[in-house]
Amino acid sequence: VTFHGFVAGRDALRRRIAEADVALSVCPGETFGLAVLEALACGTPVVTADRGGARELVDVTSGGWAAPYPVALADAVLDLAARPREHLRAGARRRAERYPWSAATDAMLAVHAEVTGLTGLVRATA
Repeated sequence: VTFHGFVAGRDALRRRIAEADVALSVCPGETFGLAVLEALACGTPVVTADRGGARELVDVTSGGWAAPYPVALADAVLDLAARPREHLRAGARRRAERYPWSAATDAMLAVHAEVTGLTGLVRATA
């Protein structure tokens, strides 16, 4: 594990994430999963808890998941490490491309419209 401290600039941060072997997002209460999507977009496979919003973002082509306990998550990382790296990296990028900002905001606005009974909320554009 290498701790880089503060990383200035988007390009430098993207390079660091892309260089990682795996990203961990193991909080079972994760809601939006933005860090997961950022890692996937950089082509970095993700191990996450088997519940919560982050789990919905990761599939077998882009990472792995396990119960939110240290031993189970460590086993998921080891399982991921044994799989072909290039396939995982390509799968991670493809998975991220399924979730553009426009899809997330449109879905959120639809939920708000349904709950409030309001229609005609502004829709996001890609």
